[in-house]
Amino acid sequence: MPFVTERRQSVQYDGTNGPHICGEWSNSGLSLVSDDGQTLVLEATEQPEYQTTAHAGDWIIATPPYWVTANTPGQYARNWLELP
Repeated sequence: MPFVTERRQSVQYDGTNGPHICGEWSNSGLSLVSDDGQTLVLEATEQPEYQTTAHAGDWIIATPPYWVTANTPGQYARNWLELP
């Protein structure tokens, strides 16, 4: 039986691109809580109790409008497949 999943977006947080990440996904309901260059905290605009923390090097995966999570590089490589 095949495995299927809905389309998701991903981007790697490098410590400098927090505002860019929120800018790219701002129409998807994400807002920037804090970014100190090592740790990025995002929240769902409509659900501020839902926050996601990413550390520099982590991959952020999102399915608009509200689902977002952060994965270490190892988790990302193990659990996700990038398609063109």
